[in-house]
Amino acid sequence: MDEATMKPTPTRCKLLAGTALLLISTYASATSDAQARLDRYYEASASVAQSDMPERRKAAMIDAIFSSSFKEIGGSIPDEDLLPVFQATLSTLFYTVDKNKLPLMEKIFRRMATLKIAKSADYENMLQAYLAVRDFQGANAFLSRYHKRAQERRIISIDPLPSSAKQRTEWQVGEARRLIRRPVDMPDGIFLVILASPHCHFATDAVLAMESDTALRPLLKNRIKLLAIQDLSFDYDAFIAWNRSHPSLPYALIHSRSEWPEVSSITLPTFAFYRDGKLLKEFSRWPEGGNMEQIYRGFGISHPTVAMGGRRQNSSDSE
Repeated sequence: MDEATMKPTPTRCKLLAGTALLLISTYASATSDAQARLDRYYEASASVAQSDMPERRKAAMIDAIFSSSFKEIGGSIPDEDLLPVFQATLSTLFYTVDKNKLPLMEKIFRRMATLKIAKSADYENMLQAYLAVRDFQGANAFLSRYHKRAQERRIISIDPLPSSAKQRTEWQVGEARRLIRRPVDMPDGIFLVILASPHCHFATDAVLAMESDTALRPLLKNRIKLLAIQDLSFDYDAFIAWNRSHPSLPYALIHSRSEWPEVSSITLPTFAFYRDGKLLKEFSRWPEGGNMEQIYRGFGISHPTVAMGGRRQNSSDSE
């Protein structure tokens, strides 16, 4: 398939969006069974997620599919529908990272807990929802309420900004289960932000390759920042373990996608090059053979294979 066919034109995006909504509305009108609607929601949202739409349009489209699929969210939800609606809301939050989904999830979870139908996976999913939208105080309150035994409680101390932030921020990971929110330090000149996750082996491969590269190693501490995206797999111990092993390139947590509106991709890993705080270029993914040439190009460094090719050509010319 050629590039023109794959290009996400407005017409193609509208057709996909319309088709997804039509499937949902037709199916929703044919049945009131929440589990069946959940299955159809998964199908339609996956179709959008795997499309070539821009990421923010995908999120908006999936949110619209959710609203069309579960119209009862504005009123009372029957007991038998609680779990499917909870799972659909969680899935929508995964795609949108929308903090406004939390009140609905809290409302449903409280009823599930009261009815004693909430499983351990539901407790973990509710906790991960708080952590994904960086509501750490909400996560701590949830743990205090529902996890009574000390070994089950993973309370995190929070050190918020002293005043309202006017710029993008990060959560720095402290050793003693402490998160510190601070402005992102992005010095003038070329600067690389890597959006990643300690659970993504592609991102890990990329960072390990850069740490092993003699030309890039001096840039790690002051010219490259590793930021964990918002997701539903927050693991404090994983960040601590990484940061102890990689002191030159530790993880911090992105506070909100909305603070990085210029970055279009959330595919892991995403590499965003800045100059004097302005985005120059971005690319995503780290194939099996690596993508070091693009990293070199972003920093304005000659890639070794290119330099060697040039030297071979010069040698041939002089003979």
